[in-house]
Amino acid sequence: MPLEEQEIDAQVKDELSDEFYRGISARYEHILADVDVLRHKNLQEIAKKFEENRVVIIHGASGQGKTTLAFRYLREFFSDKSRFKVQLIDSRKHALSIATAIGDKANAIGMPIAVYLDVSPNDIGWTELVKELSTHRNIRVLVTVREEDFRRASISGAEIQFSGVELTFNRIEAQEIYQSLTNKKLPAEFLTFEEAWNKFGGEGPLMEFVYLVTQGNSLRERLSQQIIRLEDEARTGKLSDATIELLKLASVASAFESRLQIRPLVQHLALTAPKRTFELFEKEYLLRLSEDGSLIQGLHPIRSAILADLLSDSTFSPWSESASICLPFIFERDVESFLLYAFSRHRFEIEPLLNSLTSYQPQQWTAIAGVTRALIWLGIKEYAEANKQLLAEIYQDVGTGFLSVLDCDI
Repeated sequence: MPLEEQEIDAQVKDELSDEFYRGISARYEHILADVDVLRHKNLQEIAKKFEENRVVIIHGASGQGKTTLAFRYLREFFSDKSRFKVQLIDSRKHALSIATAIGDKANAIGMPIAVYLDVSPNDIGWTELVKELSTHRNIRVLVTVREEDFRRASISGAEIQFSGVELTFNRIEAQEIYQSLTNKKLPAEFLTFEEAWNKFGGEGPLMEFVYLVTQGNSLRERLSQQIIRLEDEARTGKLSDATIELLKLASVASAFESRLQIRPLVQHLALTAPKRTFELFEKEYLLRLSEDGSLIQGLHPIRSAILADLLSDSTFSPWSESASICLPFIFERDVESFLLYAFSRHRFEIEPLLNSLTSYQPQQWTAIAGVTRALIWLGIKEYAEANKQLLAEIYQDVGTGFLSVLDCDI
C-alpha cells in the first residue's frame, strides 16, 4: 500500500494525539498529524546507513519507537508516491510475488522508491522478500523488527547485504524527548526533566517514558486504576465476570502479538451484549477489533503485557491457565509466535500449555507447521540447557584446535 500525504483536520489531529500519547501502536496518520517527537540523530543515522546499503534494518525491544521512527524517516526523506508499506507476507511464494510486483513498480516509476516492512512474528518469508528487493538498484528497503525476531531470523551478511540500526533508550535521549514534549506544551505534571526521570526510575522503554511525561502517571499505574474499577463493577454486578475474562484472555494473547477469534471466544464465554463490551474496551483504550470485526487484540504488546500481569494471579488466576484457554481461539496464523514467546518468557509455567496442545485441533496447515516449529525450538532449547557443560567443553576443544591450526599456518 502507498504511504501518501493527506490533510488531517484539527479534530482528527486531537484524536490522533490523544491515542498516540496513550501508548497505541503507531500508524502513518500519527506522523501526518505531527504528533511524534523528531529523533534527529536516529534519522541521520538511517540516512547514512542507506548510503552504505540498500537495506536498513531497525531493531530493538518493543516500545522503543521503531515504527514511529521508520514512518517519520519515510516522510522526511522520500517524496509522495515513492513510499510503500508491505502489509503482510504470507509465505516464501507470496514474498517472491510481492518482490516481482514492487520491482515492476520501481521500473515504471524510474526513480528510487522506499519499501517499508514492519515485521510481525507471523510474517513468514520476510527475509526472502528483503533478499529479492535488495538486488534492485531503484529500491531502498527499510525494515523494523523486534529484537527477538531479528535474532531468530539469523540474517547473515552473505545472504543479505544490510546495515543495522539498533534502538535503545537512555537518559540523554530521554532529556531530548522531554524538551521536545515541553516545546509542544504537553507535560502536565513534571516541572523538570529530573523530576520526570526520577519518577520513571531510569529503566523501561521510550513508550512508557512518553506516557509518563504526557499523562502524569505511569502506564502501569493508569492501567491498574482501570482494572480495579472494572473488577469493582464486576463484583457489584455492573459488569459480568465474562467481560473481565475476555479482557484477560485477549491481553495474554496480545502480549505476544497474537489475536483472538471473536465468535468462538464469545460463545465460549457466553458473553451477553458483546458489541457493547467491545465498545467499552475500545473507549477505555484497552482492546480493539480488526478492520473486518472478526479478531480482537490489544493496542500495543507492552500495554497488553501489563494488563495480563495485573489480571493474573498465581493462586486464583494463573497465567498458565489463561494461556491454555487462549490456545483454541488464537488466530491460526499467530499460533507459532504465541507459543515461541510463551516457551521463552514463561519457561516454568508451560506444562499446562503443553498439555493443551495434545487436544488442540487446528484447521489450517499454517497452525500445524507453527506448532511443530515451536516444539522443535523448545526441544533444542531444553537439550542445550541440559547439556550446557558438555557443549561448553566441546566448544572450547574446537576453539583450541582451530587456534592450533592457525599457529601451524603461521
